[in-house]
Amino acid sequence: MEPHEIAPALARAADLIRRKARRLARRRDFLRADEEDVAQVLTARVLARLPGFDPAAIGLDAFLRRVVNQGASVLIRDRHASKRHDPGAASLDHAGPGGRAAGVPDGRRAAHRGTARRPAQDQADLAADVGAFLRGLPPEERALAEALLREGAVAAAARAAGVPRGRVYAALRRWEGRARAVGLDAYLENPPAD
Repeated sequence: MEPHEIAPALARAADLIRRKARRLARRRDFLRADEEDVAQVLTARVLARLPGFDPAAIGLDAFLRRVVNQGASVLIRDRHASKRHDPGAASLDHAGPGGRAAGVPDGRRAAHRGTARRPAQDQADLAADVGAFLRGLPPEERALAEALLREGAVAAAARAAGVPRGRVYAALRRWEGRARAVGLDAYLENPPAD
Protein backbone atom coordinates (compact mmCIF):
# COMPACT_ATOMS: atom_id res chain seq x y z
CA MET A 1 0.00 0.00 0.00
CA GLU A 2 1.38 3.36 -1.04
CA PRO A 3 1.76 6.11 1.60
CA HIS A 4 -0.75 8.40 -0.19
CA GLU A 5 -3.39 5.64 0.07
CA ILE A 6 -3.16 5.21 3.84
CA ALA A 7 -5.06 8.34 4.98
CA PRO A 8 -8.16 7.74 2.80
CA ALA A 9 -8.14 4.05 3.78
CA LEU A 10 -8.04 4.93 7.47
CA ALA A 11 -10.86 7.46 7.01
CA ARG A 12 -13.05 4.83 5.33
CA ALA A 13 -12.11 2.29 8.00
CA ALA A 14 -12.96 4.77 10.78
CA ASP A 15 -16.42 5.36 9.31
CA LEU A 16 -17.04 1.64 8.90
CA ILE A 17 -15.82 0.93 12.44
CA ARG A 18 -17.96 3.71 13.92
CA ARG A 19 -21.10 2.34 12.24
CA LYS A 20 -20.35 -1.26 13.20
CA ALA A 21 -19.56 -0.32 16.82
CA ARG A 22 -22.84 1.60 17.06
CA ARG A 23 -24.78 -1.38 15.70
CA LEU A 24 -23.09 -3.82 18.08
CA ALA A 25 -23.64 -1.55 21.06
CA ARG A 26 -27.38 -1.55 20.30
CA ARG A 27 -27.59 -5.35 20.40
CA ARG A 28 -29.19 -6.76 23.51
CA ASP A 29 -26.02 -8.58 24.55
CA PHE A 30 -23.92 -5.39 24.51
CA LEU A 31 -24.42 -2.07 26.26
CA ARG A 32 -24.27 1.44 24.82
CA ALA A 33 -21.26 2.00 27.04
CA ASP A 34 -19.48 -0.75 25.07
CA GLU A 35 -19.54 1.29 21.85
CA GLU A 36 -16.14 2.95 22.37
CA ASP A 37 -14.55 -0.31 23.50
CA VAL A 38 -15.90 -2.15 20.46
CA ALA A 39 -14.62 0.61 18.16
CA GLN A 40 -11.18 0.41 19.78
CA VAL A 41 -11.00 -3.38 19.36
CA LEU A 42 -12.11 -3.15 15.72
CA THR A 43 -9.60 -0.35 15.03
CA ALA A 44 -6.79 -2.43 16.49
CA ARG A 45 -7.86 -5.35 14.31
CA VAL A 46 -7.84 -3.21 11.15
CA LEU A 47 -4.44 -1.72 11.98
CA ALA A 48 -3.02 -5.18 12.66
CA ARG A 49 -4.34 -6.58 9.38
CA LEU A 50 -3.58 -3.57 7.13
CA PRO A 51 0.05 -4.55 6.46
CA GLY A 52 -1.19 -7.83 4.99
CA PHE A 53 -3.49 -6.11 2.49
CA ASP A 54 -2.85 -7.27 -1.09
CA PRO A 55 -4.54 -5.02 -3.69
CA ALA A 56 -4.08 -7.71 -6.35
CA ALA A 57 -6.24 -10.12 -4.33
CA ILE A 58 -9.08 -7.88 -3.07
CA GLY A 59 -10.20 -4.26 -3.22
CA LEU A 60 -9.47 -1.99 -0.28
CA ASP A 61 -13.12 -1.39 0.65
CA ALA A 62 -13.90 -5.11 0.51
CA PHE A 63 -10.81 -5.83 2.62
CA LEU A 64 -11.83 -3.27 5.26
CA ARG A 65 -15.42 -4.56 5.37
CA ARG A 66 -14.18 -8.13 5.72
CA VAL A 67 -11.77 -7.30 8.55
CA VAL A 68 -14.34 -5.22 10.44
CA ASN A 69 -17.13 -7.78 9.96
CA GLN A 70 -14.90 -10.65 11.04
CA GLY A 71 -13.82 -8.63 14.07
CA ALA A 72 -17.45 -7.99 14.97
CA SER A 73 -18.25 -11.68 14.56
CA VAL A 74 -15.38 -12.59 16.87
CA LEU A 75 -16.61 -10.10 19.49
CA ILE A 76 -20.13 -11.53 19.33
CA ARG A 77 -18.86 -15.12 19.45
CA ASP A 78 -16.62 -14.34 22.42
CA ARG A 79 -19.45 -12.56 24.22
CA HIS A 80 -21.72 -15.58 23.75
CA ALA A 81 -18.95 -18.00 24.73
CA SER A 82 -18.33 -16.11 27.96
CA LYS A 83 -21.98 -16.55 28.87
CA ARG A 84 -21.69 -20.32 28.61
CA HIS A 85 -19.57 -20.36 31.74
CA ASP A 86 -21.71 -19.15 34.59
CA PRO A 87 -19.57 -17.58 37.34
CA GLY A 88 -22.28 -18.61 39.78
CA ALA A 89 -21.94 -22.28 38.93
CA ALA A 90 -20.07 -24.34 41.47
CA SER A 91 -19.77 -27.83 42.75
CA LEU A 92 -22.61 -28.69 45.09
CA ASP A 93 -19.94 -29.29 47.75
CA HIS A 94 -18.96 -25.60 47.57
CA ALA A 95 -22.30 -24.03 46.77
CA GLY A 96 -24.03 -21.60 49.01
CA PRO A 97 -27.77 -21.44 49.68
CA GLY A 98 -29.92 -22.34 46.69
CA GLY A 99 -27.01 -24.05 44.87
CA ARG A 100 -25.26 -20.78 44.02
CA ALA A 101 -21.57 -20.25 44.42
CA ALA A 102 -20.78 -18.31 47.54
CA GLY A 103 -19.50 -14.80 46.97
CA VAL A 104 -20.92 -14.21 43.46
CA PRO A 105 -23.47 -11.38 43.65
CA ASP A 106 -26.73 -11.82 41.73
CA GLY A 107 -26.10 -8.66 39.68
CA ARG A 108 -22.77 -10.00 38.43
CA ARG A 109 -24.41 -13.32 37.57
CA ALA A 110 -27.18 -11.54 35.63
CA ALA A 111 -24.67 -9.38 33.76
CA HIS A 112 -22.61 -12.42 32.87
CA ARG A 113 -25.65 -14.27 31.55
CA GLY A 114 -26.82 -11.24 29.57
CA THR A 115 -30.05 -10.97 31.56
CA ALA A 116 -29.15 -7.75 33.35
CA ARG A 117 -31.37 -4.76 32.71
CA ARG A 118 -30.08 -2.23 30.23
CA PRO A 119 -29.22 1.28 31.43
CA ALA A 120 -32.04 3.82 31.52
CA GLN A 121 -30.73 5.67 28.43
CA ASP A 122 -30.76 2.46 26.37
CA GLN A 123 -34.30 1.70 27.53
CA ALA A 124 -35.39 5.24 26.67
CA ASP A 125 -33.82 4.95 23.19
CA LEU A 126 -35.54 1.62 22.65
CA ALA A 127 -38.92 3.02 23.73
CA ALA A 128 -38.56 6.04 21.44
CA ASP A 129 -37.49 3.93 18.46
CA VAL A 130 -40.26 1.37 18.92
CA GLY A 131 -42.84 4.12 19.47
CA ALA A 132 -41.85 5.80 16.21
CA PHE A 133 -41.95 2.45 14.42
CA LEU A 134 -45.45 1.69 15.76
CA ARG A 135 -46.74 5.13 14.72
CA GLY A 136 -45.57 4.35 11.17
CA LEU A 137 -47.69 1.20 10.91
CA PRO A 138 -51.10 1.18 9.22
CA PRO A 139 -54.00 1.41 11.74
CA GLU A 140 -54.96 -2.31 11.61
CA GLU A 141 -51.36 -3.42 12.04
CA ARG A 142 -50.79 -0.89 14.82
CA ALA A 143 -53.79 -2.29 16.70
CA LEU A 144 -52.42 -5.80 16.26
CA ALA A 145 -48.95 -4.71 17.43
CA GLU A 146 -50.42 -2.99 20.48
CA ALA A 147 -52.43 -6.14 21.29
CA LEU A 148 -49.23 -8.18 21.03
CA LEU A 149 -47.36 -5.77 23.30
CA ARG A 150 -50.23 -5.73 25.79
CA GLU A 151 -50.85 -9.50 25.84
CA GLY A 152 -47.22 -10.60 25.48
CA ALA A 153 -48.02 -13.82 23.58
CA VAL A 154 -49.08 -14.48 20.00
CA ALA A 155 -52.06 -16.66 20.92
CA ALA A 156 -53.39 -14.14 23.46
CA ALA A 157 -52.87 -11.23 21.03
CA ALA A 158 -54.68 -13.13 18.27
CA ARG A 159 -57.62 -13.81 20.61
CA ALA A 160 -57.71 -10.18 21.74
CA ALA A 161 -57.61 -8.88 18.16
CA GLY A 162 -60.02 -11.56 16.90
CA VAL A 163 -57.66 -12.84 14.20
CA PRO A 164 -55.97 -16.18 13.54
CA ARG A 165 -52.50 -16.73 14.97
CA GLY A 166 -51.12 -17.13 11.44
CA ARG A 167 -52.02 -13.52 10.71
CA VAL A 168 -50.08 -12.41 13.79
CA TYR A 169 -47.04 -14.45 12.74
CA ALA A 170 -47.23 -13.05 9.20
CA ALA A 171 -47.41 -9.52 10.62
CA LEU A 172 -44.38 -10.25 12.82
CA ARG A 173 -42.38 -11.31 9.75
CA ARG A 174 -43.40 -8.13 7.91
CA TRP A 175 -42.54 -5.97 10.90
CA GLU A 176 -39.15 -7.61 11.23
CA GLY A 177 -38.36 -6.73 7.61
CA ARG A 178 -39.56 -3.16 8.11
CA ALA A 179 -37.61 -2.82 11.36
CA ARG A 180 -34.44 -3.96 9.60
CA ALA A 181 -35.11 -1.52 6.75
CA VAL A 182 -35.32 1.48 9.12
CA GLY A 183 -32.27 0.50 11.18
CA LEU A 184 -33.93 -1.16 14.18
CA ASP A 185 -32.30 -4.52 13.49
CA ALA A 186 -30.05 -4.09 16.52
CA TYR A 187 -33.12 -4.57 18.73
CA LEU A 188 -34.22 -7.77 17.01
CA GLU A 189 -33.55 -11.22 18.43
CA ASN A 190 -31.12 -12.28 15.68
CA PRO A 191 -29.68 -9.20 13.98
CA PRO A 192 -27.45 -9.92 10.99
CA ALA A 193 -23.73 -9.93 11.77
CA ASP A 194 -22.76 -8.07 8.58
